[in-house]
Amino acid sequence: MDEFQGIPDLLHEASLEGLQWKATDRTLRIFFDCLRSSVDDSEEIDSAVELRFLNVSQFAFYYSPGDDSVRPSEIDFEAHFAKADPANWDGQSSKAFLYLNSRTAQYEWETASYRRWIYQVEGDIDSPLHVAINLSFANYDEESLEENIFITCDAIQPISGGKPLTLEKWNQQYRAWWEGYSHYWDNRAEESDEDDDDEEEDSESSEFFYEQIPAESAELDPLNYEPPDKPPFQIGPTDAPAELLRPIEDYHTGMLQHDWHKVRTASPQLDDREDITEEEIEESCLDENLGSWYYIRQIDSWWEEGRRACVVARGIEHSMPDAEDPAENRETVITYGLRELDGRWVIWSMKYGWPEFGSAEEACEEPEWKKEWE
Repeated sequence: MDEFQGIPDLLHEASLEGLQWKATDRTLRIFFDCLRSSVDDSEEIDSAVELRFLNVSQFAFYYSPGDDSVRPSEIDFEAHFAKADPANWDGQSSKAFLYLNSRTAQYEWETASYRRWIYQVEGDIDSPLHVAINLSFANYDEESLEENIFITCDAIQPISGGKPLTLEKWNQQYRAWWEGYSHYWDNRAEESDEDDDDEEEDSESSEFFYEQIPAESAELDPLNYEPPDKPPFQIGPTDAPAELLRPIEDYHTGMLQHDWHKVRTASPQLDDREDITEEEIEESCLDENLGSWYYIRQIDSWWEEGRRACVVARGIEHSMPDAEDPAENRETVITYGLRELDGRWVIWSMKYGWPEFGSAEEACEEPEWKKEWE
């Protein structure tokens, strides 16, 4: 099924415009607005592409809270979908992300809070293609729902203008769109350069940027920087189960010790390649924290429901210095969305907030542990 592996990339920045389900021949048609341009003047195309899923064996919608801090039991899914008929869904356009035979998407399906089955064939399921389509929502408040489509089928047929669209042709059209995008901005830059005032302003801005941020500096390299030598996880009494706290401690300990295996065990990336190198894992881990390290000092709250859990912890974020600012310590609150995976708990998501900026609640009392950072 390697011929289908390029479809997710071709749907970059695509929007789902609608779908049609035909149970009689087990065909699901999903319509996308995506990035395409004509390769030459001999063709006229629009941006619409239909993906036709053939010989569907399973088709369902599945939902979870959009915010991992929300308990699934707090949402009345039945009432929310009482009148909806998704079989001929023609709702508001939504950004769509398609996953094909993805372990991450499969796990999201297995741990979903609510499923709405549209079709399921009787007997054993042996379809080779497992598809998940994530529909992004407009806001991320506590009432948001993460909506996804789950499909298993035998084949996927791209269609454009009522005719089959080969992946080779689609890929050419996708590249043509990006080439046009690049040419557009190149032309804008050339027009800007013709204005002497703009040219002078751009030059001054560019000089300032390079003066402030050297291209190469060992002091600004997270691998060479030494953050405070303090315990990354040192909390007071709590009733939070040790098994929920273990991945949090391992994650932050691994980040300080450059133990990338410990970091990835605590917060796995299920779709990593089997041949991923240590250097690639290291780069990925460092990118996650962007020059910051975290020292957990207290647990504010926690809950556990089935294979989902949440821990809200409070501590200090230490940010390394940059070309303009010195190193800084700031109180931070981290919300960990946890999942039970293969008999152990792992970090599935992390959300950061700072009382100083109003994105997290202040502690009821000034914590004693903050004194060590003054």
